[in-house]
Order: sequence, then structure tokens, then C-alpha cells
Amino acid sequence: MPAAPGQDHRDELIQGAYEVHAFQTAPRMVTVVFLDITDRKRSHDALLESERRYRSLFQRNLAGVFRSTVDGELVECNEAYARILGCSTTDEIMSHKATDFYQDPTDRDRLVETIDRFGELRNHEVMLRRVDGTLVWVLANMSLTRNDEGMPTILEGTIVDIS
Repeated sequence: MPAAPGQDHRDELIQGAYEVHAFQTAPRMVTVVFLDITDRKRSHDALLESERRYRSLFQRNLAGVFRSTVDGELVECNEAYARILGCSTTDEIMSHKATDFYQDPTDRDRLVETIDRFGELRNHEVMLRRVDGTLVWVLANMSLTRNDEGMPTILEGTIVDIS
């Protein structure tokens, strides 16, 4: 019996993943097409595993990991980032802009300019303000992601509480 679309099939002669398409071509006539998708399925499975590993590393990292737009909209962050900045959940911190946490709002603009000029920022100490107003010193490592036109779009990096 042929395998269902995208399913693995094994017997003495055939092994792999196949898509099966059947078409009625005339009364009492059917054409069946088998597409070997074994390599595509392996690639897809490898991609899913890679995403799972990335997600685990991102979420379990003890450093605060974040991604924001250049103008400060948080795109994603982990729980450590939220905790360092005084929030109990990532949902809570996502309601703020990244620019809200700088003691001096121009500090972030200067950081983005420096990263734009040099490509990255490594082991930079900066004072941030938690949601309750208390100050926290962090060690920041950041870089910019650019769009196809070379314009900076995403600021991403890590922060570690060094207070």
C-alpha cells in the first residue's frame, strides 16, 4: 500500500519519505505520481531541531538576551532580560520600549551610532533603570542586523547585571 503524503515508507525495495498524488485521467483509469521527499524531510527535521536548540539556548540563557528595532521596540527577549530590568515576565517587559530603560535616553542613541560605525559593541558597561526606577549596571554586548539595502534594522545582544 502506498504511503500517505509526507509519510515514511519501508519495505524490501523502497525506503524513504514520499508524497503520493493520484489523478483520474479517464473513466476507470488512474495515474499515480510518487515524489521522493526524503531529503526535503531530513532538511525540515534538521531545521526544526536547530530551531529547538536555538530556542532553548535563548530562553535558558542566564544573560539577558534581547532583540529590538533600532527605534527601541522590543521584538523578543528572554526571562533573564525581563528580571534584570525588574519585570516578572517577558510579557510585562514587552509592553515597554527598550529606550525606557536608559537613565539618559541619548545613551541608547549613542550606543546605536557606535555599533553602526564599528559593527558591534563588546563588554560595554552601561547604567539602566529598572521599571521600579532603581538603577542597575549591566555589561552589554550588542550588534546590528541590516536589511537588504544595508540599513540597520535590528539591535540584538545580551546584558549581564554587574551591579
